Amino acid sequence: MKSPEISAMPWKTCSFVFIGITAVILTLFCILQPGINVRIFQIYTTEQRLNQVTPFQNPGEFSERKLQKSSIQPVMGNVGHENSTKITFEQINKIQEEAKMHSVAEAMKTRFQVLQEKCEKHLKNLSSFGIKGSIYSIQQKINYCETPKVGCTFWKSVMRFLAGDYPTGRQIQKPSDIDRAFVHSGPWKNIKRYGNDAVKLGVLSTGYNIMFVREPYSRLWSGYLDKFYLPDFWQRYGPIFRHTSKKDCIQNISFEEFLTFIAENHHATSDMHWTPFYQLCNPCHVKYDVIGKMETFSNDSKFILNKLGHDMLVDDKQNNSKSRAKEEIRSLSKYNFSFKNNSCFFHEVIAKRLWSVFQMNGYIQKNIPFPLEMFSDKNFYLGSDNTTSVFIKYAFKALDSQTVSDHDLKEQKHQYMIDGYSTIPMPLLYRIQKQFQIDFELFGYNAEPAEIFSRQFVQHYMITI
Repeated sequence: MKSPEISAMPWKTCSFVFIGITAVILTLFCILQPGINVRIFQIYTTEQRLNQVTPFQNPGEFSERKLQKSSIQPVMGNVGHENSTKITFEQINKIQEEAKMHSVAEAMKTRFQVLQEKCEKHLKNLSSFGIKGSIYSIQQKINYCETPKVGCTFWKSVMRFLAGDYPTGRQIQKPSDIDRAFVHSGPWKNIKRYGNDAVKLGVLSTGYNIMFVREPYSRLWSGYLDKFYLPDFWQRYGPIFRHTSKKDCIQNISFEEFLTFIAENHHATSDMHWTPFYQLCNPCHVKYDVIGKMETFSNDSKFILNKLGHDMLVDDKQNNSKSRAKEEIRSLSKYNFSFKNNSCFFHEVIAKRLWSVFQMNGYIQKNIPFPLEMFSDKNFYLGSDNTTSVFIKYAFKALDSQTVSDHDLKEQKHQYMIDGYSTIPMPLLYRIQKQFQIDFELFGYNAEPAEIFSRQFVQHYMITI
């Protein structure tokens, strides 16, 4: 006699088959009838207020900073209804974008809370000066405090574009179309530029006030590469560093020399490229609406442009890492090859240095060697524009052919900076730390990152300046 378990097997098998067939039928039905009475999802967003804690301002007195209500309604579908709504990729992207902007708003709120706390701590030490930097103002609309090496080219381009402050007769369709040299050195017609008088004149009491900051060690390394490893300051500061004739061209300033100069001249008038942020923009006495960071530059910039109603300047197609790298390569190459080809600014030397900088900045993979065949192209020697075109051709070819991930390129950039600081004597590091201590505190940065300060067999000690 068969056991009860064995005799029951056919019934169980049939049950499983029946359930399986039913599931298949239901699945096919759902696929063929996307309007089935199934609630896909429901999104509710309430009006959010960015409680930016601007120093010395009560939470109830903040100016308007509202995130827009979501237009996404509960997505329902009913079989047979002609007006049934379906979720779209556009709706999903909008939901994701709102979530991202809300996250930025919360980050801004935290930044201002930290700023207020630290400003109260340092207020007595910060009362003796106004603003040492430059304020670019579109009257009663936007006031931008320039902070070099923190995307200032981008924001000055945006300001010029919005104000129509660029050369006429050129095809300018977006801020990046404005020539880099003109962005920084061209005349200001529709934009007012102020110094410390911006406070006295009340410029910053109206409009939307913006400033950006960056981790100080990263900023100094970037400044060195841009101004001393590349030729921009070879003649302007090189002779001062070496105490030689003003006519000398000093091409081999080291990172240590650069930091030593900053440490030894911090009480004198310093260049804005390495002046601490708190001195440039004085956020403890000026009420800024937004303080962006280089580390979150893309999202912070998008947040600001959305707030100002200039969403059209946010081009997500051009916002990927490769597009940004190409734009930076194009811009920096054009600028650095604009120096006349001579014994000081020899274009072959500049080409090799540019290639190295693009590797140190994480644009070109470090194991891609400089293409010496570039110098066999006769067009390289036919003027700055041709030199630039030839160089860009090879740089873009390298960029397009590399298979390394964005994460690896970011790590490559970071490692180059760590390697650069590994050559700096500890006493000098601590002098730099002390000089930028207030920036570290006001903007929430670590003044003593282990990767820079923790060295095996190196004695840690502080020195008195």
